[in-house]
This record gives sequence, C-alpha cells and structure tokens, in this order.
Amino acid sequence: MYRFSQRRVGRGGRGIALIAAIAVIVVLVPGTALANHGTSVIEAGRTYTGATGNFFHIANKTMYVGQTATFSFAAGSHNTGIDTGSLPGGAAAFRSPQFAGGGAEPLSSTYTYTFAVAGTYNYYCSVHASQGDTATTYDANGVPANNKMVGRITVATDASAPTWAAGTPTATAVSASQIDLTWPAASDAETGISQYRVYEATGATRPAKPGTASATPAGTSLSRTGLTAGVHYWYWVTAVNGAGLTSASDQLMDATTSSVAASATASGVVKFAVNPTLSITVSPAVLDLGTVNPAAASTGTQIVNVKSNDVWSLTLKSIGRDGVDGAPGDDAVFTGAGGMTIPMSRMTWKIGAGAWTACSDTAATLLSAQPVTSSAGTDTNVDLSLLVQFSDPTATDYQTVLLYTATQP
Repeated sequence: MYRFSQRRVGRGGRGIALIAAIAVIVVLVPGTALANHGTSVIEAGRTYTGATGNFFHIANKTMYVGQTATFSFAAGSHNTGIDTGSLPGGAAAFRSPQFAGGGAEPLSSTYTYTFAVAGTYNYYCSVHASQGDTATTYDANGVPANNKMVGRITVATDASAPTWAAGTPTATAVSASQIDLTWPAASDAETGISQYRVYEATGATRPAKPGTASATPAGTSLSRTGLTAGVHYWYWVTAVNGAGLTSASDQLMDATTSSVAASATASGVVKFAVNPTLSITVSPAVLDLGTVNPAAASTGTQIVNVKSNDVWSLTLKSIGRDGVDGAPGDDAVFTGAGGMTIPMSRMTWKIGAGAWTACSDTAATLLSAQPVTSSAGTDTNVDLSLLVQFSDPTATDYQTVLLYTATQP
C-alpha cells in the first residue's frame, strides 16, 4: 500500500526553507551503523550530516513486514521509485507521482509505502540516477559506495511475539458503572507494540475469552464505563506488535461493580440510606422561629449536610405537623396545637444570596447535579435560610415537618 501527500506552503524561498527545516529531525551518533534505524522516515535531498545533497538519508535501512516507509522531500528536486530489477516476488512496485516522468515532487510533500512482502528493495531518484544504479555496499552512515542517489531497504519478517514486563494487572471498581484497568507494559524489539486488545465478559466464574475485543488502547490503562451495577466483570489483555503478532499469554483481571444508592432522606432527625455512600442530616433538628407578628418576619437557618460518592441532588417539601407525607394539598399548611392552620406558602426559603421561593407540599429542587463530595464522603453543608411572615392567630405552636431528600442518579 502506498500513499502520497502534499502540504501547501507560502510563496518565496523563506517559507519553503522554514517548512523543510522542521519537517524531520534526525539525531545522529557519528561512527554508528544506521542500517537498522528506528524511524521509518527517509529524507530525499539530505546527507547524513544534514546538509543539502543528492542523497537519501538514511539510504540503507532494515524494516519489517507491516511497517511503512515515509519518503520526505525535504530539499532539492527529487522523487523516488523502486528499481524493478530487485523487486521481491509478489511485491507491488512503488513510485512517487513524478517518478515516471523524471519530475520533482513538491517540497515538504511525502510519499509512503507499506511493506507486505519480505525481501530487499533497491530504489532510486530518477532525476539523479537510473535503473540499475544499485549500490552493493553502504558505509556506516548509510551512504552508498557508488555515491549515486540510490537506497536500499531490507524488509524482514517479525517472527517474535510481544513479551510482558514483570508486574501485576489490576481491576478496580470505582462506582456502580465503572471499572479501571491497569496492566504491565509489553515490548517487542523488532516492530514495537502497536496496541493492546482488551476483552470483557461477565459471570460468577471466569467464562471463555470472547472472540472480539471490547477496546484497543495504545497505553497500559483503561476505564470501562457504562457497566451494570452489581455485576462481576472479567478481563483479558493481549499485546499486539507492529507485525500483528500477539502475546503468548494474556493479562487477566476481574472486579465487581458496586450497587447503586437510590436515596437518603432526613426530616429533622438523621436518616440514612441503605447504601452508606449517601447520607443526609439536618441541623438543628427543630427550628423554632418564635412568635411572628405582622410588623416583622421571623427568620432562621437549617444546615443540611450531605455526604455522597456520586453526583447528587437535593429537594425540599412540607409533610405536615404529623410528619407523614400525604397527598398533594394535604400538607400545604402550618397546623397549630389546636388544629388551626396557616398556608404553607407564607414561609419562603433561599440558599445563600439566591431568590426567596415559597414552600409547598410538593418537592422543590434546592440543588441538582452536585459533584461528588469525595470517595470517602466528605461533608458538604447547604445553609438554608427560612423566613415566615404572617400575623400569629390565637393558637400557638404552629409547625410542620420539612422533608429534605438527597438522591443519586
């Protein structure tokens, strides 16, 4: 497979020189053999010292089946193509777009070719060399002995599977819908590690490994989200190298997602949910606003304390003097000790500097989509100001129970 790409640059030599200078960075160690070079980039128009010249750099390389060579036209007037006399059997010939006509490829453009067949590939620039100008030897810097603009790529087959480094894989359930995975790194001296295949299955005991991977990350960690609460998950991680070979063994791990907290409520006294990861308290348990007269309002504050390890919301409603949540309309009043009533809407609430809102016996949302307090359930206090404004009738001790409800999704 081969591909040609071109990047447009501005007019004038300055723009071209800038792009060419930053297109490829090659670090050289003088006197070191460069035949088996880690990068797949071959510069056309550069010598091994980085100077402009009619050479390929690095001209003598070893690569592996499945890897891709990228020819970068960094300087001068050049192209590239296979010397068909050395083309391995079954391999497709490669030629950059201007090769056949002897023209130059645009500066800063690239041409790529992916090797599917092992063997030796001799290539040349048709502007400065000819078919048959094959060099028999190259020096330690990758320069051909005949000083022609030719090159050679020896393509081998990677027959070594990836191997694992020492270490222990982990699967950690962080919520009812997420498990975080980590595993040791794998390595492959020839073609490197291209990806990890993560397989996922469920069951009380380890089931058979699935045939299709659930994810293919490049790194050694993964968060699996959108899982089902209270389910045991099993994972297999397989390393894959650049040639498509897989590790002989898998990294194995498993974990169970936590259960979901439905809700937790409090009404003047502490109540807690079945799941201890969500709780709520109110202080003071009894808020006495004293005697109210027409000339002035009575105010007070209740502090609602919420602990949650998930996103949470908070609602408020009146449930009457008896503390029993009746049908809508049944608890919409303050009730006195003698049975007299005053409309619940005469009391309003606000949080901080927010707007005053009338209380009622239907749930009003105080806060929604609040962030996790912490995995340990750190305190989160909501200061709620309550204001009552009406004349006090003959009866005394008017009261109602306010029900604060904290819920998780």
